[in-house]
Amino acid sequence: MRIKIFLLVLIQFCFLNSCIVRSVKDKKNFKSSTWQKIEPYFNPPAEYENRLEGYRSPLLFYNGDTVNNAKEWEQRRSEIRSRWMDMMGQWPDIIKNQEFEVLEIVKREDFTQQRVRFYWTPQSLTEGYLLIPDKKGKKPAVITGF
Repeated sequence: MRIKIFLLVLIQFCFLNSCIVRSVKDKKNFKSSTWQKIEPYFNPPAEYENRLEGYRSPLLFYNGDTVNNAKEWEQRRSEIRSRWMDMMGQWPDIIKNQEFEVLEIVKREDFTQQRVRFYWTPQSLTEGYLLIPDKKGKKPAVITGF
C-alpha cells in the first residue's frame, strides 16, 4: 500500500514538475519573443546613431564644463530650468480647488471621455477632454487640451 501511495505521489510530482517547467519555458519564450520584437526601438536607426547634428549635450554646463556625477546633474538641471524660465517666463501658481464644468460625456472602448471646461490660468477658461479608465479603485486619468 505504501509503495502505491509513494508511486502515485511520485507520478503526480513528475507531472506537476513537467507542467511547471513547461510553463516557465513558455513564459521565457514569450518574454524572449516579445523582447525581440521591441528591442530595435531602444536605439536610434543606424543612419541617426551618433549624429548630433549640432545639438548640444544636456550634460554640458553653459560654461562648457561636463556633468560628472549626480550632484552636478542636479546643478545642471537647475541651470537648464533657470534659463528656460528666463526665456519663457515663470509658470503660474497651481490653481487650487479646480472645478470642471462637464459639457459632454461619451462612453468609449474601456474608458469614459468627458468634454470639460476649466480654468487653465487664473483668468482664462479652456476646454479639454478628461479620459477616465473603467476600472475600480485608484486609477490614472488623463486630461488633454486637444
